[in-house]
Amino acid sequence: MFCTVCRHNLRGIAPQKCCPECGQPFEQSDPSTFRNTPSRFASSPPNQIGRLGWTTMLLALLPGCSIGLLILSWLAGWAQLGHQPVPMVDDPKGIPGRFFGVMYVLGILGLISFFPAIALTAVVLGIQTGRAVLDRRRWKSWAVVAGTSVVLVGTAWWTVSGALPGRIIEWLLD
Repeated sequence: MFCTVCRHNLRGIAPQKCCPECGQPFEQSDPSTFRNTPSRFASSPPNQIGRLGWTTMLLALLPGCSIGLLILSWLAGWAQLGHQPVPMVDDPKGIPGRFFGVMYVLGILGLISFFPAIALTAVVLGIQTGRAVLDRRRWKSWAVVAGTSVVLVGTAWWTVSGALPGRIIEWLLD
């Protein structure tokens, strides 16, 4: 027997007519005033974000990290060449130096991982949205959904709109 609001275990609570955790009234003889099982989304109390929320927020950083790797490889090329790398002129595969070689590989990994990171974040964001819809009292779940959506859409727009400096993707794929 669990509280309908906070999912507190009500077994063993004898004469009390309300949940000791949140104060929700219940009657042991009336099954409509309590749950028989906790919700499958009951991994955290309603006022906490929970594991899925933290996972969603961390996954929202993945596309940004991918872009960060692209920018770092471009900056390493700029440092090695002494000027901004120019697509079709400065071939990144021809720039000498072990440090730049590592940065070039990281940039390619960032480019390859960008779209799967966006897709994975969108899937987990969908799960988080469903969780927030099913449990309207989880206002922090909605905050996670809103914040992650802003980061995800902003990152995608920034990349697609060509706002990356120096035509990084074109130069890296040269």
